[in-house]
This record gives sequence, structure tokens and C-alpha cells, in this order.
Amino acid sequence: MASSDELARLLRDALTNYYDPVRLQSHPLAEMLDLQQGLGETVAEALRRCLRDGIDRLRPPNTTPQDGPEWLGHHVLLLHYVRSLSPAEVCRELNMSEATFYRRQREALQALTSVMWNAHRAPSSTEAEPTLPSTDQSPNGVRERAIALASRLPSQVVQFADLLEGVRQTIAPLAEQQHITLQVTAPRGLPPTYGDPAVLRHAILALLTECVCAARNGTVELRIWLEAGRIIGRIGVLGSDASGASTGCFEEGQGFRLGLELLQVYGGEAWSEPDAPGCGVAFSVATLQPIAILIVDDDHTTADLYRRYLEGPQYAVIHAQTAEEVEAELERSLPDLILLDVLLPRRDGWLILEKLKSEPSTARIPVIVCSVIEQPELALALGAAQVLTKPITSEQLLRAVQEQTLPANSRASARPARPARA
Repeated sequence: MASSDELARLLRDALTNYYDPVRLQSHPLAEMLDLQQGLGETVAEALRRCLRDGIDRLRPPNTTPQDGPEWLGHHVLLLHYVRSLSPAEVCRELNMSEATFYRRQREALQALTSVMWNAHRAPSSTEAEPTLPSTDQSPNGVRERAIALASRLPSQVVQFADLLEGVRQTIAPLAEQQHITLQVTAPRGLPPTYGDPAVLRHAILALLTECVCAARNGTVELRIWLEAGRIIGRIGVLGSDASGASTGCFEEGQGFRLGLELLQVYGGEAWSEPDAPGCGVAFSVATLQPIAILIVDDDHTTADLYRRYLEGPQYAVIHAQTAEEVEAELERSLPDLILLDVLLPRRDGWLILEKLKSEPSTARIPVIVCSVIEQPELALALGAAQVLTKPITSEQLLRAVQEQTLPANSRASARPARPARA
């Protein structure tokens, strides 16, 4: 029998190669754990499933506050290995220092090793508890692949009203086949959200399909409203009798779990409402909050050029020409990102960057240095997140801005407390 130290070493290596099917297919960890493959699964898929299950076992109880320290170990492993975020991106996502990241990573890996070690030494004690629900053992790991793909797809502005209409048209034939009356109500002028449209569409379809299949000759009502910067949807499974009692029984099955996990990729949530009139399921996604970008450049032409590059509802652009104007803007509100030129009158960009990174209130704001002066080593040493050399193309600027602000979007859409039933 292998030692726990050997298990820890193999476990870390397998997590590091989580999306390398060639490496996982012949990984010694699979043999050590004596993996049981599901129908149509490869060894690599079974090992990924096992690893994800281990990480899921580190989840605190649902009653534990989502922003509590108990969740940090689970979040670090999920974001770093499953969602493939770099340590720096995880630090920004979880608002922690690099030192804290590595400490939490070490502690979480130790806890995960303990979980795997106990299962390895006493398989009989875990036989009654499958590694994942049976729906997760679908052929070819479809569910896992969908979630992994969603985590890697680039996000964009999504017009939720158009998305909703597409969902209604897609689900209509199934509702007709199930003899279900489908009702969709939503207010006019729904704001956009942020994510991949195909992923969000699939998430809502998964929830809606499960409710349609549970209704049995009744009515399924999808009602949308806005609350506290979120788009809230409630899918009610209603009966056809006079009292409106449900003729079906909704349970949290495959569709619910898939919809929940896909929504969570973009900071959304889903939950069942078994005790509500017309039992069903609800979900929420964040409305798009424009990313505030402060351009610090004494050249109006350059600032106007950047503004044109950043046109659209996704960005709100502010312009400052001097250090004094920067300070005034920061007193009014903190931006999500700063584009900083070095050659400025009176106080240059280096001094501004030093001050930004020395102040606790502004230290975490990513700064992209945009200058004709090619001193990337100095810029990065002073705390810049990235360096672009003028002249800067629209593709270069947009790529850099997206790299620095996507984590901020995730944080802005962090899961809120569930809204009150409307």
C-alpha cells in the first residue's frame, strides 16, 4: 500500500494536469485509487471526476456564509485547478494576498489528501456513498465537460431579453409534447448580463426542461423581474385544478445541478422552492455593471482614441490629465482599472503608480502602463499589472483590459443572498 506522502505527490500532479487527457489516462493515481469507471468513461474522465468529487467534499455546509473563511480552501482548489486560474487571478478573485493563497492551497491539498487517503484505505466505508451522483457519470463526461468549457469561454455582453425569447422558442415543442401550458412573463427593457450566451442559454434550458418534465399536464410559468442589480427568474410548476396545486413533483435532478453549476461560472445561482405555491426552481444572474476605467494621459488625442476603442455598454471611461485630477477622481469613486501614461506634467506616472500601490484603498486597482518609454521591468516592480508600448492598437488595448477586468466582473457578480419571493 502506498504512503500518504506518495498519494499527496500524485494528487498534486494529477490536479496540475487536470485537463491533460494523455497524462491522466496513464496516471499512477488512477491505479492507486482503484477507480471505478462509469459507462463510456475513459480513465482520464474517471480520474477527473474523482478529483472533482474530492474537492466537492471539502465544501462547507450550505448554511456556512459564502464569504466565510471556511470556504477559502475549496475555492482555491476549484478556481486554480478546475477553472484554470493563475495564482494571481485567484488572489484577485478571492481578495487575498499571494502568501495567503499558497498557505490556503497547501492546507486544502492536505485536506484533500486526507479525504482521498481515507477512501483508499477503507473503500468499504464509502461504497454506500457514490463519488458523484449518478447523473455525473453520463457517457463521455458530458456534464463535467460542459462546466469546464463554460469556465474557459470568453465572456461578453448578453442581451437577456433576446436570450429569454430564444429559450422560450426552444422549449415550446417539449412543452407541447408534455401537454404543458408554458407562460413566460418579463418586464420591458431588461438590462444585459455578462457571460457566454450559449452557456447561459443552456443553464436556463436545463432548469426549465426539468420543470416541464415534472409538471405533468399542468402549467409551467417562467416569471422574470429585477431586484438589487440582479435578474431574477422563477419557474413555477403549477397544476391544472382549481386550487392551482401542483400535479407534478419537482426534484433537484440532473437538470437542476447542471443549470446551477453553469450559472455559478458567471456568479449566478439557482435554488429549488419546494414549499412555495407552485413548487419549482428560481435562479439569478447579475446585470451588467459597466467597468469604470480611468485614463491618465495629458494628450487629449490619445485619450479620445482609447475612448473610441472602449465604446459600448461594457465600459465607463473617465479622463484625467494630471496627478491632481487623478486624486480628485479617486476621491469621487474608485475605478476598476487605470490606464496610466508615464510622461505627465509636474508629477510623472511613476510617482502616481507608487502612490496608488502604497494606499490601501487603491492598491488593488489594476494599472496598465501605456507609454512610449519602454521600461517594463520598472513598471512591474512598482506594481503595474501590465505594460503596453505606444502606439497601441485597439486589439492590444481591448485584450489587456479584458485580461485585467474579467476577474472584477466575477467579483461584481458574486452570489447574493436569495431575493424575497415576489
